[in-house]
Amino acid sequence: NAQRIIVDGSGNVGIGTTTPEEALELGLDKRMELSTDKTNLDESGLIRLKWAVNTGKPAIIWLDENNNRQAAIVAHDYLSYPDNRHQHFSIETSDNSGGLRTRFQVPWGSDHVEIRTSDSDFAVGGGGTFRVGSTSTPGLAVLNGNTFITGTKKLGVGFTDENQAFYPGASMELYRDGSNVEFLIHEDSGTKEARLHLRRGTKDWDIINNSDLAVTVEGNEVFRITGNGNVGIGTASPNSTLQINGSLALKRDETSGDDYMTAGATIIAVSETTSVTLANNDCVDGRIIIVKDEGGEAGTYNITVTTEEGSKTIDGSSSAVINTDYGVLRLYSDGENWFTF
Repeated sequence: NAQRIIVDGSGNVGIGTTTPEEALELGLDKRMELSTDKTNLDESGLIRLKWAVNTGKPAIIWLDENNNRQAAIVAHDYLSYPDNRHQHFSIETSDNSGGLRTRFQVPWGSDHVEIRTSDSDFAVGGGGTFRVGSTSTPGLAVLNGNTFITGTKKLGVGFTDENQAFYPGASMELYRDGSNVEFLIHEDSGTKEARLHLRRGTKDWDIINNSDLAVTVEGNEVFRITGNGNVGIGTASPNSTLQINGSLALKRDETSGDDYMTAGATIIAVSETTSVTLANNDCVDGRIIIVKDEGGEAGTYNITVTTEEGSKTIDGSSSAVINTDYGVLRLYSDGENWFTF
């Protein structure tokens, strides 16, 4: 029937068209269906595209209504022979100028290949998951560019799976269950600093490992621990276990009633007749407590200092007394008892 199939004078075959322009052309809205019951690719390959020369590029191409190329699936061996061998299958789409660009490549000819994208971004939409490996066969993700986690999204390292809940308020969490967890900032050469930079608004703090451990605020150092354990506040070169280049304030408690019990204070200011009891929890090696008669009445109304439940001694006695106006009692502990100095 000439209306259904035609072979023109050049040998072109048309099905559903009377003017075939290709070797085989199907008319508008005509479809072709291929089927097989074979399981071997050599037999079940119903469409075979073959390059006749090593630089050939057999392809399937999509055209728009104006016959402009918009997309293609291509496979080729050599881009130019013999110096430029590609060996890949690719998906190509048009660019701004109408040319086709490779967007996705799958190489062949190797047991392990690297699949690549070119001039394109890869996005997982619809709440999907991008997964590398599994818990039993972990994969490896190598990032050679900047990595961004946008908005309020979080980073979890060491989680059991993607359903594990983050600690409330944490933007990043390192997790282990039953083993040590460690966050490492590593400067390998030993010639530069390892830094942790903290910014709040426009205020910048740095914690720096430069063989010592230093803390800076807006670039100005305020604290340092040296390699031999000396601590410096306001100095970068402490020569003592603790060296402070600036003022020092100690906790001061005021009392004007009887039966005052110490609770971590270093200076106890007494303004009226009072008995002071040294708490057992304060009796630790090296602890210093100063009791001062600020009221100026100890000469008339003595201030008696004892220990909790009488379990400790002061210079070998059960108590010590301040009996001069504006008098002071300085005490230190060896962890067992108290001594004046």
